Amino acid sequence: MKQWQVFLWGAVGVAALIWFLVAYAIVTSIRRRRAEDRDDPDGDIPPQTQYRTKLEIVYTTIPLLIVVGLFALAMYGTNVLDNSQATPDLTINVVGFQWQWQFNYEEQDVTVGGAAGVMPDLYLPVGATVRFNLRADDVIHSLWVPEFLEKRDLIPGVDTNSIIVKVTKPGSYVGRCAEYCGLNHTEMKFNLYAVPRDQFDEWVRNQPKGRPFVQGSFTTDLGTRSTTTTLTPTTLEPAPVGPGRGVATTGGSR
Repeated sequence: MKQWQVFLWGAVGVAALIWFLVAYAIVTSIRRRRAEDRDDPDGDIPPQTQYRTKLEIVYTTIPLLIVVGLFALAMYGTNVLDNSQATPDLTINVVGFQWQWQFNYEEQDVTVGGAAGVMPDLYLPVGATVRFNLRADDVIHSLWVPEFLEKRDLIPGVDTNSIIVKVTKPGSYVGRCAEYCGLNHTEMKFNLYAVPRDQFDEWVRNQPKGRPFVQGSFTTDLGTRSTTTTLTPTTLEPAPVGPGRGVATTGGSR
């Protein structure tokens, strides 16, 4: 059973338990009231008890155990998602800035980027584990490909954010910035192609090497980090690939 299924059925079980307890309390109260009306038509006040110690212990302990259990599951899930100990097959350094992306393939010495009106193309080999090191050069951005099932912020001054994904099958997707970052936020997108290894290797061979990573970065008089780019796109015609989920999140770090 997958982890999200554990959370789903756990939530269903908790909701069903709460529903049962509420329904039981309502039905029991109605039946008891009717029985009391029959036995005591004058409606005398029943005996009043100030404390029900055992009952109070029960209805305090049960919610506490539920909260502790859900917290433990959440911590376990977070640790699994944030586990960055795996050795990746491919490392990509990502810089987000207003309002574009640049991707640097560390071992291949390849850097790709977009331009005004042109989304950058990110190629990943099927079957590979890929680590994305995330950095923002001006304001907070957020890397999000819905098929990753996770998004992670890029924060200025924080160079330790990363996610690790496992590419499982061919596909073409659109990534985007999921954190409002200014007027052209909606234009901050990129194409992602999960392709067979041989096609990825051919694409790498056709890319220029040693291109500068994030050109035109400067600091204004107010100390605000701003970034522009003169890096031209490295767009190639992708091979036909079918839609569908081609990546799965396996870990990362905050």
